[in-house]
Amino acid sequence: MSRKPRQPRSVPFLRQEKILDAAATLFRERGFAAISIDEIGTAAGTTGPGVYKYFPSKGALLAEILERAIYRMRVDFARVLLVEGTPIERLERIVTAYVDVTEPEARAVVLGSRDFIHLPEERKPALRASYHGLREAFVDALVAVRPDMPRQDAKVTVMAVFGGLLTSVALLSRPISGERKRRIYVPMAMAALIGLP
Repeated sequence: MSRKPRQPRSVPFLRQEKILDAAATLFRERGFAAISIDEIGTAAGTTGPGVYKYFPSKGALLAEILERAIYRMRVDFARVLLVEGTPIERLERIVTAYVDVTEPEARAVVLGSRDFIHLPEERKPALRASYHGLREAFVDALVAVRPDMPRQDAKVTVMAVFGGLLTSVALLSRPISGERKRRIYVPMAMAALIGLP
């Protein structure tokens, strides 16, 4: 009697990644509420019940997508913030890092803001705190350049500029190359941040 071949240890990890990728694509295309677990399973090459082997709910899938995107953004921004420079140089580096956020990460964050209510309650505080930390890094950099600007005004400005920037990157039908994207968005964002009265 022949033995059934062993499944490579990487298969569960790869299956989980396929499920996350399929869910992120479907959520972006049709919205969280319009997608069923069965559709996610089919798109990932498994079944709806197969998805539950890795994620307890559709909301948990959404939370994982967002947590990963925000984590990658935090790592990129921390790297930028560790480099010394003038306040204006630091602000421009942060803007550039934000512009360099990949399209999937941008889409995940936009998706998260749109579908935040569907997240499991126990995961909302950590996601809010992570997003708050990113925003505060931008606010600190802006206030260093514009010490005349009240902190609350700086928060509103950062949210408007970067919310619009991230949304526009996420909604592009075809991604723009890194250098071209920088040439378009960095001067525009810097003008909006620094040029405001």
